[in-house]
Amino acid sequence: MKTYSQERPLSLLPLGDGNWHYNYNVTEGVREDEDGTESPEWSFESVFIQGEPSEAKIVSAVVHERYTDEEIALMNAQHQAAAMGLDDEPEGYSDYLSLVAATRTEAATAISTMQHGEETTTEE
Repeated sequence: MKTYSQERPLSLLPLGDGNWHYNYNVTEGVREDEDGTESPEWSFESVFIQGEPSEAKIVSAVVHERYTDEEIALMNAQHQAAAMGLDDEPEGYSDYLSLVAATRTEAATAISTMQHGEETTTEE
C-alpha cells in the first residue's frame, strides 16, 4: 500500500495488539500546498505484520504485496524444473529472488534498529 507522510516513517511501526506496519521503499520529496509553501513529504510502501516482526514475516508480506500465491507457486515450480534440467528458468524469477534477498537484508536491519531503539521519526 502506497502511503505518504510529512514525517519520515519508522521502518517498523507498532500498531498495538502486537501488530505492526513494515514501511519500505521510503523516498523523500517535497510537497507544495495551496499557498506555494514547500514542506518535506515522504512516500513509502507499507505492509501489515501480524505478531512480532521477523525477517520471514516481513519477506512474506512484501513478496505477497507484489505477487499472488499462484505466481509464487508457479515461479517456484518452474525454478525446480529448471534446476532438474526439465525447463528454462521462469521469466521474472531473478527479479523475484532480488526482491526476497533485498527485503531479507532490509528486514534484518529494521529489526535490529527497532531492538536497539535507534530509529526516530524526525530528521536529526
